[in-house]
This record gives sequence, structure tokens and C-alpha cells, in this order.
Amino acid sequence: MNMKSYLVFFILFLSGNFIGLKAQSSLLMETSLPRDRDTLIMQQVTFCAPGDSGTNVTWDFRDLEYLDVEKRVFYKGRLDSILCMYRNKTAYKYRLSGDSLLFLGYENPVTKMCFVSPVPVLRFPFYYGDTIASPFIGNGGYSHVYSLKSYGYSETVADALGILFLPGEDTLRNVIRLHSKERVGLRFIDFDIFGRQDSLFTVSSIGDRLTADSVIWQVDTYRWYLPGYRYPVLETIENTIDWKSKSVRHFFISMLYSLEEQRSLDRDSENEQVRERIFLSDKKYQGCSERSGALSDMSDLFSLSCKIDPVGNRATVYAGLNRSSRMEILLANMSGTVLYHESPLTVEPGYYVSDIDYDRYSETEFIITVIIGDKRESWKIKKR
Repeated sequence: MNMKSYLVFFILFLSGNFIGLKAQSSLLMETSLPRDRDTLIMQQVTFCAPGDSGTNVTWDFRDLEYLDVEKRVFYKGRLDSILCMYRNKTAYKYRLSGDSLLFLGYENPVTKMCFVSPVPVLRFPFYYGDTIASPFIGNGGYSHVYSLKSYGYSETVADALGILFLPGEDTLRNVIRLHSKERVGLRFIDFDIFGRQDSLFTVSSIGDRLTADSVIWQVDTYRWYLPGYRYPVLETIENTIDWKSKSVRHFFISMLYSLEEQRSLDRDSENEQVRERIFLSDKKYQGCSERSGALSDMSDLFSLSCKIDPVGNRATVYAGLNRSSRMEILLANMSGTVLYHESPLTVEPGYYVSDIDYDRYSETEFIITVIIGDKRESWKIKKR
């Protein structure tokens, strides 16, 4: 791959990471900021168009198919100095200043970019309908041979609220979507003339340069966020090239984030509390109205659900008890052999969660059974 084609691909893919790290129904600093040592898995799925904007939107993505591509994202550093998000062999650098999250630049073994002024990419609190926009100019280098100049405009808007359906998950409610759009110009300058050219790049000249450029990159990134989860649940990136008055679709991808991993993040008591409040108040989980009758008359139980994480092949049982009860959980294959067993124990009133990892078993179909007192509820699950 030659230098120009590599940079076209790199800038397109990079720009999808430029804006929109965090969000919920309302974006709060304590539940939405990225954190040192957090690690996440992204699972690539068939591309899904972003759908409508506005309120009361329904996004039905239950038919998405999993592709054999996984990527890891992890964070390292401090937000009061530099926090790096590592993704696709690239470090993206951020800093928190007051109520704003700033993007400082990015670096990998081939390319380095530093913005002349840190670019505000999110502020707190952030609500549906809010927008944050900024011009940017970046100086960097490519392959230690060329100076690289990047310039353009970025904008992020919380453009939609609604209900999200994903493969293997219950209905996800109160979801907020962020739409980030970047218009990016790119120029290579020989190092020996870089200093003379640099003074010509100013914020006031960005609009004229983008108008005059024969090639402009536009990146539209959509991210869906669920209350009680620090990171996105779904991400879609669409990259297009505006070339000679034509818009050519160049690159597009959709990724799912593991909800189970997010539930298992260390030190995230703020989001644990949000999830618990939602669980205890959500009418969809009250009175077992969605169950098959075995537990509908069970006075010990006021809520029960089993959520499946098809990315990690894990199941999570949620139970809310209004009095002390004996509880037992089993995982069996289709022939009835018990593979996993949580021995009967007395569970105190309140909120109970049990995670079951079925990825390690060779079988592809299982039955999860929850026994509370003399009542039971079962779910059939399939391994991806």
C-alpha cells in the first residue's frame, strides 16, 4: 500500500474515533468519563444503517450477524494530564479540563498528530439536543519522511432517544445516540518547507481550504449508549470521500460492545447503582409479566430476568427478592447433565446478580434453571 492510500484509509478510520466517547440519557461526568485500566471487547457485526433521529425512536437490530472479528480497546493514564485510548494500534490522547473532555492528538508507529489547540469533544452535563462543535488544525508527521497537516470541523449532537433491540439482549430502553460528523482536509508537506507553510494555516482559513480542496473526507459516527453503562453498546462508522463534486462511500463498519464486560468493570459503583435502580423500578421486570406462569404467583419474587451476552457467551441472572428466600441456579446441557451449579443458599431481600460463563463448554445449547423456594424458571440459550 503506497503512502497516500495508507493515509486515506488511516484518516478515515481514525476520524471515527475523533468524537463521542461517552453518553447516557443525560451525560454525567461520574458515569460517562473513560477511566484508567478499563478494557473492552468490540465485536464486528454486519453493517447497520443508523436509522432515524428524534425522540421515541425504535432501532431494531436483532438480525445483525456476528463476524469473526474482535478488537480490544483499553485506557491508560490520567484525565488530569493525559489519558490514552488504545485502539487499532493507535493511542488517542485526551484530557479533562473543567467540564470539557479535550482531544489532544493521536500516535502510532507510522503517524503522529498533535492539535494546535486541544479540541473539545464533549462537555458535562450533556443532554438530548445538545451540540458541541469546533474547528481543528493538527500538525504531525508520516513515516518520519513527510510533515502531515490535518484541518477541518467537528460536530457532535445528541440526536436521538429511543428503544434499541440487539441480538440476544432484552429490550434496551432510554437509549441515547450521539452523531459525530467530521469534515477533514489533509495535506503532506516536505519537512524542509514545513516551517514556511505553517503560518498559512489558520482557523479562519479552514473553510476556504476545504472549499478549494479537491478531496475532502467526511466521517459520520453513530454511538448508542445505555443508562448504567460507561461505554457505548453499539457503534456505526460511515466514511465518504468528496472528490470532484462526487461523494463516494469508502468505508463502513458496525461494532457491538460486550455488555457483560461493562457490567464487570472494576470500581464502577456509580453505574452499578444506576443499573440497580433501573432494575428495581422498570415495570417490564415487575410481576414476572413476561414469564411463562410458573413464577407469576410467587410472593417471594418481584422481578427476574436472564440476559445473554452473545459476544462473550455469558448469561447474567437478575433477581429482586422482597424477603429472604432459598435460591439455586443450574446450567445443564440438552441431555440434562448439570455443567454448573450454584448450591442452594439463603438470599437476603434485595438485588441479586449471578454471572454464568458457558463459553468454556463444548456444547452449543444449554438450559439455565433458577429455583427459588419450590418454584423454578428456565431459559434455553444457544452459544454463538
